[in-house]
Amino acid sequence: MDDTITAYLGRLAERTAAPAGGATAAMNAAQAAALLAMTARYCDGPMHAGHAEAIGKIIAEADQLRHTCVALMAADGESYTTVIAAYHLPKDTEELRVTRAAAIGIQASVWVTATSGHRQNSSTAPSFADRKWNIRNRRVSSQETAK
Repeated sequence: MDDTITAYLGRLAERTAAPAGGATAAMNAAQAAALLAMTARYCDGPMHAGHAEAIGKIIAEADQLRHTCVALMAADGESYTTVIAAYHLPKDTEELRVTRAAAIGIQASVWVTATSGHRQNSSTAPSFADRKWNIRNRRVSSQETAK
């Protein structure tokens, strides 16, 4: 997304279908991944040289997850807009209702397909939580800064 934060939040506050919850969730996940990558980059000095490989993996995975989440934000908005457009098709006659229902089903299927590919690519997210990293940097550790 190339919008500024202010412009994005303005669009989010409007009475529109997108961006909405999906894009917001992806934005939060992207921010979390960015913070993880930033924190890992603080651990790239000589004090943590023994963990360089693990730190490199964390940075690479967090950066990839951030990019995937940004792509998911765009895919969610673009795809869901077509679903909403299908809901606005006329439904005055039985024939129009059948056409409208088919269009809604097709567009919803396109939306699920467009976003599921990105969700599958972001399946590494839980792996961060499942791993125990014995790497600590007192500059970014809340336990140390609280002392």
